Amino acid sequence: MKRKKIQCYGIYTGMFIILCTVTFLPFIIEGKSFIWAAGVEDGLSQHFSALAYYGEWLRKLAGSFLAGEFKIPMWEMSIGYGADIIQTLNYYAIGDPLNLLYGFVPEKYTEIMYHFMIILRMYLAGIIFIMYSRKMKKRDEGAIIGAVVYVFCGFTLRLGLRHPFFLNPMIYFPLLCLGIEKIFKKEKPFLFVLAVCLSALSNYYFLYMLTIFSVIYAWIRFYKYEKGQGIKRFFQVVGKFAGYYMLGIAMSAVILLPSVIGFLGNGRNGVGVDWITLIIYPVKYYVLFIENSVGYGNIGNNTNAGFLPIAGIAVLFTLFSDRMKHRKYKMAYITSLIALAFPIFGFAFNGFSYASNRWSFVLSFIVALLTAEMYPRFFIMTKRQKIGIAAGILLYQLLAIGAGLYDSKMFESRGVYTACGLLWIFYFCFLWFQKKGYN
Repeated sequence: MKRKKIQCYGIYTGMFIILCTVTFLPFIIEGKSFIWAAGVEDGLSQHFSALAYYGEWLRKLAGSFLAGEFKIPMWEMSIGYGADIIQTLNYYAIGDPLNLLYGFVPEKYTEIMYHFMIILRMYLAGIIFIMYSRKMKKRDEGAIIGAVVYVFCGFTLRLGLRHPFFLNPMIYFPLLCLGIEKIFKKEKPFLFVLAVCLSALSNYYFLYMLTIFSVIYAWIRFYKYEKGQGIKRFFQVVGKFAGYYMLGIAMSAVILLPSVIGFLGNGRNGVGVDWITLIIYPVKYYVLFIENSVGYGNIGNNTNAGFLPIAGIAVLFTLFSDRMKHRKYKMAYITSLIALAFPIFGFAFNGFSYASNRWSFVLSFIVALLTAEMYPRFFIMTKRQKIGIAAGILLYQLLAIGAGLYDSKMFESRGVYTACGLLWIFYFCFLWFQKKGYN
């Protein structure tokens, strides 16, 4: 069992290295950096600067401790006209345990560390996903493919590269789900408490989203583990989870409370909302959704719902599956698409400030999970599923062509047509493997 586990993570590591090389080769060839530096964008002016400062702050702190001066600087006059360090930098750096590594790197190597940390977060997201998938009894080959789909998704390759800490919820969400599973299985709650604590320490913004979707996940799983139980048992379980959650929050309070206090006093809060814009997105949004549902691209409103072509096959397989077990995946995926289709959901999941779909990392988790579940079944497709998948690919191709005719300027990239071609290639490969009796 241990050997099989090591082999699983080893194969994932190999695939991760290969895909990273292929994905980021254009950056190397063109001499480009991951640091988003167009004009005054967040990458250079905020993320990089904050992390460089944090690394220097950590080194000074360690130096003062070694000198016997146990003082922690809490105020910095060089930030604006003077600002609280924790309140200012928690959103970007302070609190995230991974960022402690910046303290070991001289300032001149901060850019190298910046790139390394993005790759490390991506890798860890895949590792945690595999841990969760194995807990859920997914076959190892499915878990590995699912992890690859999860890590190399549109959310990662757009938002994750531009805002490194946006990759943190991709690590913490499967960790929270894994902790929830352990509690339902009457195992120790330590992992769930730790996941809550890390989420709260790292970033209060994503803590809000992670809390919402963890509650939804636990609510769904309650009916799996506590089937037939009454309302009394429901509230007992709610009380137990609430207690563990508050323990995790309390453990993070030293960083979380100052950050929340600073946020509540932020001048950007309370921005007026045009409620008409929360009814429906512009037509352009839905057209771009078609273009970028397989691959990479920005749909709008921080919506990044693109995935590797093999995930497209998995989604179509799920939609044409009649198995009761697969209905939950189907409903989760469809519900997520409905939430992405209407601005009111992006508004609610973004703290009721404005419509933004930064929560789409949850859709990445759902698609990756159904890929992990369906991949081993690609080699035993029924006739109905074969026809359904082929029809789905053809429909997507027709929609892409129609969207291109609607506005050719949106489709200057040939990526959508490449994606269609890859969908057909994957489809016929699975048909060939099935014919050869591979399973």
